[in-house]
Amino acid sequence: MISLPTDEKIIVFTRRHPITLILKLAFSCAFLLITIVFITLLASDFTNLNPNFTPFLLILTLFFILIYFLFSFIYFTNWYLDVWIITTKRIIDIEQISFFNSEFSEFMLDKVQDVTIDKKGFLANIFNYGDVQIQTAGMSRYFIFKQVPNPQKIKDYLMLCVQKKTIN
Repeated sequence: MISLPTDEKIIVFTRRHPITLILKLAFSCAFLLITIVFITLLASDFTNLNPNFTPFLLILTLFFILIYFLFSFIYFTNWYLDVWIITTKRIIDIEQISFFNSEFSEFMLDKVQDVTIDKKGFLANIFNYGDVQIQTAGMSRYFIFKQVPNPQKIKDYLMLCVQKKTIN
C-alpha cells in the first residue's frame, strides 16, 4: 500500500473502466462455449465408435474450463492492480506488467507540461472511457492512464491541480 504524507491528499484514484474487463471475460467465455460445443459434437461422433473415448473428452472439457478460469483470474488481477492516482502533489502510476511483475512510477505535478485525451472506438464513446496521456518536462516518455472512465474529468482535475501547484 502507498503511504502518503499528512499534507498530501488523494484527488483521483482510478483504474481501467470495468467494461474493458467485462469484454475480455465475454470473449473468453464465448471461446470456451465454442470449444465445449465442438467437443460435444466430437463426442457424439466418436462415442458410438469407441465408448472408452468419453472420459478423454470429459477431461479435455474440464481442461478448457480450467484454462478459461485461469485466464479470467489473470485478466481480473491485471485490471484490479493497474491503478492511477492523482494527489495534491504528484501523479502515481502502478501498472501490472505480468503476473509477478509490476511497475511503479511517480512524478511531481509541477513537471506536467501537456495532457491529452484519446478516446478510440464506438464502445469508448458510448461508455465514456479513454486514455489520458501526460507529457512531463524533460522526458520524452508519456505517462498513460489506459482506458480510464471519464477521461475529460480526470484531465480537468489534473489541470486544476497543476494550475494550483504553479500558483503556489
